[in-house]
Amino acid sequence: MTPKLAPASSKLEAVCALEEAFPVGMIVEGELSDRWWSFLQAGAEMGIAWHLLAPDERQYADLLQYESGNGWLKIYENTPENVQRLWKNVGGIFSGKSLEYDRARLCVKHGVVPICPAGIFVENFQPVQEFGTGFTFREGSEWGAVQGVLRAGETSKFPYDWSLIKRQMKKQSAKW
Repeated sequence: MTPKLAPASSKLEAVCALEEAFPVGMIVEGELSDRWWSFLQAGAEMGIAWHLLAPDERQYADLLQYESGNGWLKIYENTPENVQRLWKNVGGIFSGKSLEYDRARLCVKHGVVPICPAGIFVENFQPVQEFGTGFTFREGSEWGAVQGVLRAGETSKFPYDWSLIKRQMKKQSAKW
């Protein structure tokens, strides 16, 4: 069953909207709970441009295109062509679980910054220490996930920090 997204709310935009849409990819594996749909909607309202790959996008027919302010949500079928399109068109890749080796390698290969719970392959970016390989949050925490996505979007505006994260990713990947 496809959840219905609520009408766009200006409350979230007023609190912490990004000035420009930040493209974030997400590969959906199985069903997403209503909590995660709410998270995606909140992200879109705050300026996140979601690119979702779903096993069968027809099950989300009434959500294929959702727009709100600078952000939006687009759902594509998980085909090899769409996977390539995803990796080319996003600045960050979101996962509700720690990244596995193969996905971490793809992040490095395509220069896409991970946004996920901390794990073996991703350490939280700390701008003062100039260290980190992505943006992390506690697994299962929707608000932590929102914070991670927004931090990534804001940091992407600073070329030095953004390229530093990508260099750290390449450096760390040599140890895998």
